[in-house]
Amino acid sequence: MGKGIVYGQVYSLIRQERAGLLDALKVFAGLGYDGVELISDFKDGLDLPEFRKYVQDLGLDVVSVMGLSSEAELAFGQAMGARFTVANIPGHPKVREELLRVAETLNGIGRATAKFGLKTLYHNHANEFVQVGDTRAYDILLQNTDPALVGFEFDVGWGQIAGTDCAAYVRKYPGRFPIIHVKECDKVAKNEDEYEHFPARIMALAKSLAGDVRKGGGPPKFPAQAAALMYHSRNWNVELGKGLIDWTALRDAAEAQGVAAFVNEREYYHIADNRAGEAVVAADMDYRFLRGLLG
Repeated sequence: MGKGIVYGQVYSLIRQERAGLLDALKVFAGLGYDGVELISDFKDGLDLPEFRKYVQDLGLDVVSVMGLSSEAELAFGQAMGARFTVANIPGHPKVREELLRVAETLNGIGRATAKFGLKTLYHNHANEFVQVGDTRAYDILLQNTDPALVGFEFDVGWGQIAGTDCAAYVRKYPGRFPIIHVKECDKVAKNEDEYEHFPARIMALAKSLAGDVRKGGGPPKFPAQAAALMYHSRNWNVELGKGLIDWTALRDAAEAQGVAAFVNEREYYHIADNRAGEAVVAADMDYRFLRGLLG
């Protein structure tokens, strides 16, 4: 498909703290990424015109912004030229009736975001692939959301750890996946606890080390020992092309149904010699793999 589809998720470089976004954007541009997916309306201290000019001067396209909800936030996404925003639905229901309510909520969010020229996408983790009767939770969401209002940002790393054939899913629901969230995976979960963002035993250990992790509000802030424990629980997220995903089949399926962007995100850098700046090294490795794959 040529240039214009290799994007980076800024979380790969800035994590939850978010500070350093401007430097991260400069890194993505320097590595050759065509654009980025942002998190919320965070502008790292700049006002909107300054931030928009900064991004444009780097030659980066903002394809999507995660977590926009208020009208002011949606207006930010529109002003940045984004085409998509990613809805945040808390919890991972496993009951059909609850999933149907989530689907209707997504349809409502889709109607609201459409007023700002944005299409709502739902971003999965592994939990969406739990069995619900004779189907999966993800299928229920796909089958009960309006394709005109709701798309899906398919995180294939989380799909793979749940034992899913990701290319087959894209072929099964053509046109529903405008963004492929790129993440490699080298294992399949042994049980549903391993579907969790952090397995229960890891969270229990981390919380025992952390105490009140939400003190002061905002995202949880774990002490270094607990944070390291949680980070290494994601060591299934490896270098692109070194895991289980059939990237050629996935590329072909995604391109056949009209993909807008492949958005790369690395949660675990997996650099064997633990080089300094490994987040940037990982972003570079993954960019080179994707550019070779996609042309």
